[in-house]
Amino acid sequence: MAQTPQIGRMAVSTAEELIAATQNKKVSEINISADLADLSPLRLMPGQTLRSVSDRHAVLSFRPEADGLEVTTDNSVFDLDVRVAPTHRAIWNDRTVDSLGTFVIRSVRTIGSVQIMATDKVRSGRIEVDGLDIRFADTRGEGASARVRRICPSGRFCSLEPSV
Repeated sequence: MAQTPQIGRMAVSTAEELIAATQNKKVSEINISADLADLSPLRLMPGQTLRSVSDRHAVLSFRPEADGLEVTTDNSVFDLDVRVAPTHRAIWNDRTVDSLGTFVIRSVRTIGSVQIMATDKVRSGRIEVDGLDIRFADTRGEGASARVRRICPSGRFCSLEPSV
C-alpha cells in the first residue's frame, strides 16, 4: 500500500504559511517562530503537531468573532498562547472523527475555552495535559455545564469515554 511521504517539519512565520502548513497532509510538525494575528479558525490534520520554536510562547490571535484551533486525531499543541474572544473556543475537537487518538497539550495558555468532547462520532481518545492555563473564558452562553464536564482536569493524563 502506498503511503503519503512526509515533509516532516515546516517552519512558519506568517499567517499564510501557517494556513498552508495546516492544509498540507505531508507536514507533520508545524514550528511557529513569530506571533500571528487576525487569524481565521485553523484545523489541524490528523497527526499534526503545532509548536512554538521561539524563546517564548508564540501568540496566535484569532479574529474577534472566530474560534481558534480545531484538533482532529493524534494532534499535539506545545508552547503556545492561543487567544480568541473569551466567549469563543480557543481549542476544540472535531466531533466527526471516530477517535481523537492521542491529543497532547503541553505548556499552552489560552484566552477562550478549551472544549474536548466525546460526542457525535467520537468514541475514544487519550488526552495528555501538562501545563494548560485557561487565563480567561466565559462559557455561560453555550452549554457551560457540558463544557466543564469535558475539559480534562489539571493533571497529566485522562481518557475520553462517550456520553451515555
